[in-house]
Amino acid sequence: MKTVLSGHKALLQKMIGCSIRFGLMPNLRVDSGGCLPDDKLYGENKDYQSFYASHLLNLRMKDRRGKQFWITLAPGPDSPIEPWAPFWVNSTLGFDDGGVQKDYSFYVSSRGEKPSGNEDEIALLENEFLNTHAFGFGLNRISKWFDEEKIIQIELYDCAPYAACIIKHDSGKEWCIYAEYDFAFWINFSKEMINGIRETCDLDEVIN
Repeated sequence: MKTVLSGHKALLQKMIGCSIRFGLMPNLRVDSGGCLPDDKLYGENKDYQSFYASHLLNLRMKDRRGKQFWITLAPGPDSPIEPWAPFWVNSTLGFDDGGVQKDYSFYVSSRGEKPSGNEDEIALLENEFLNTHAFGFGLNRISKWFDEEKIIQIELYDCAPYAACIIKHDSGKEWCIYAEYDFAFWINFSKEMINGIRETCDLDEVIN
């Protein structure tokens, strides 16, 4: 089983050298518990801090030239789709809202009308609006990164039948992702969770 499909891996490779401006997550849940990839991760005196859980994470990326683009990370589909992998990576002109109905109320109050045009034109208008407004069309905005923090390494882990990922920045910041297909998807910023994944899951690939 591949942790990520080859086309999706190319998008992870594209993230190297880029910074993350912010993330958007639909139906965000923030709590101190999570579906952990291995029983060995449970235990006393574990401080995993907060889990940011949803069914996907939309990342607004910025490359070395200042060009911005979207990367959407999600669990693989819980259906017989081939080719298949437990970790899914997509990129579109606008953010992938995962089928969630967008809330345009703040956009309308600010601009006087909903964005109009074809699909690409609407995406560009939404992207421009998100550059200066923290309201993410009904999605929750996650601001845990800084523009100057460049991604230097992405580690993919096989937590069969699921997948985990650790992303490292040149500032030393590391954070992790766990994807349980069509069920659980969370990000976590604690060192203990990162160490736990490295100790209990099988390293599948390093992208740098």
